[in-house]
Amino acid sequence: MAKIGIVLATYNGEKYLPQMLDSLLAQTRPADFIVAVDDGSKDSTVSILESYKNKLPLQIVCMPEYR
Repeated sequence: MAKIGIVLATYNGEKYLPQMLDSLLAQTRPADFIVAVDDGSKDSTVSILESYKNKLPLQIVCMPEYR
């Protein structure tokens, strides 16, 4: 069976991120890997992602802030 990979681009997504991650948990065919790339969020986006690391095959990449 083919592997399923998901890439998420996040930036200040705390309002919708839990709903999206819960949806990924509820899939009948779970992803084999998920990579979340955060672009310097100022809210709790990264904390929310961290809280799902034990539930999903999730890797978090935090990009440096660009100025």
